[in-house]
Amino acid sequence: GYGEVALKCYECMKQEGVEPDEITFLYVLKACGSVGAVDKGQEAHGEIISKGILNKDVFLGNALVDMYTKCGDLARARHVFNNLEVKNVISWTTLITGYAGCGLCYRAIHCFQDMQRSGLQPDEFTLVCILKVCGKIGAIDWGQEIHAEIVKQGLLRRSSISLGNALVEMYAKCNALENAHLVFNELSSRNLLTWNALISGYVEHGYGEKAMHFYELMRNEGLIPNAMTFICILKACGSMGATSVGQQIHEEMINM
Repeated sequence: GYGEVALKCYECMKQEGVEPDEITFLYVLKACGSVGAVDKGQEAHGEIISKGILNKDVFLGNALVDMYTKCGDLARARHVFNNLEVKNVISWTTLITGYAGCGLCYRAIHCFQDMQRSGLQPDEFTLVCILKVCGKIGAIDWGQEIHAEIVKQGLLRRSSISLGNALVEMYAKCNALENAHLVFNELSSRNLLTWNALISGYVEHGYGEKAMHFYELMRNEGLIPNAMTFICILKACGSMGATSVGQQIHEEMINM
């Protein structure tokens, strides 16, 4: 997490005449992305090209795409991506995540569709990202298509809880609360984020009593609410005028 210090070490290394290799560049690019040092990233990019090592290592190409997306330079990220001799799932996911992170949701979805057309299967990280995009723009049709593919491949059984949470959140944000509840019930395991996704969906769409019901169920299962849970449930109390319940939750927050 000390990107600037890492870049200073890199400069000292070069001053001592030690030549960087592929591993060095991977960490330098990661450091540049973490601190938004796009100028330093471009310098490293130039060195990578001059050494002729870019197309020998897909990880290095992916690191360049990642660095440019994190620095908000999506035009250069796309240029690097287009010129990669080999693209893997990580390459595509990095670009999709970059578009999503910059609010270019439709580009993220089109990129996802291009990835599918290329014959590559998305992994869990790709799917979580694109489901979040669908929820953000209310693209329930695309979200349902992705859900169907997830079910077809049995990914909910094999993947971590993050994919199930992303589905619940997507449906909840699209105001398809019945679908969100169905997915919620089908999950073999749930965590606080799962409950928060469902509760916040009910609150945001004006179903305060439903939100309160699921909050109580969550508490009965022994889960400890976090700040997000409290924000949602206090909003529900306010919308329903449930002052006494709000006071109880206030006391609970003080005593935590």
